[in-house]
Amino acid sequence: QFQTEKEFVSSIHDLLASVSLDTEERNFVLIQCEDGYSNHDLISCAKFKMLEILSELKSNLNPNFHILFIVRLLSTRQDSSFSGYCGLPWDSVHIDELRPSHHNLLPNLDIIQNLTVAEIFDYKFTAEHSQQKRLLKSVQAAASRLVDPTNLTNNRKAKRVELLTLILTNPAHSDISEILCDKISYLLQQITLAEYSKDWSLLSSLRDGSQATYPTVIKSLSHSIDAVIEPILRGILGVLDTYQNLNILF
Repeated sequence: QFQTEKEFVSSIHDLLASVSLDTEERNFVLIQCEDGYSNHDLISCAKFKMLEILSELKSNLNPNFHILFIVRLLSTRQDSSFSGYCGLPWDSVHIDELRPSHHNLLPNLDIIQNLTVAEIFDYKFTAEHSQQKRLLKSVQAAASRLVDPTNLTNNRKAKRVELLTLILTNPAHSDISEILCDKISYLLQQITLAEYSKDWSLLSSLRDGSQATYPTVIKSLSHSIDAVIEPILRGILGVLDTYQNLNILF
């Protein structure tokens, strides 16, 4: 850890003095940075200082000398204002979440990149009842966007959310919950055959604008999956509760 600019520059000079820079061996300087959002200006300053140091040593450097800034981006942050460091002499590469993303109810990227949206919904991994949990994320949006007859009050929207949440979380209604998940799975399979290919997941999560809103591919993909599931759940819910039939279950 460096407390001052002078300390940082001095440490880099000491490091470079300890290695041979004019050999054909590969040399890397790794600089790890915490929270790229909050420390953006400090990181930019460190980059500038590194270029100054390299300029001083240019005649002694070989092409196999590299500097890597490893910048951590907090996964809990919802917005993504970090734009990376594009432009010569820097290359900016995004490394997505390395840990299993149970909070997004998705398997790892190496698995998910070859699955259709229906297969992602059906995929069984360590998250217990992942289908039900995935549907719970879409309940609020699906119920609130239903257009009810004029004789129903807005209170029905809130009641509908409450009832559907109970169905998906109460073990006493697990049979109904499983039927609902099976139906959505079937409809997703039909949509997949008509609209989505095997590479849908990565194309969807990397489409223009996604990374500006969601800081990782996994988060972007999770949102894209919810956007596919929500209208299907809304349609099913509209049929099920046409005459407030959900009340029959309780």
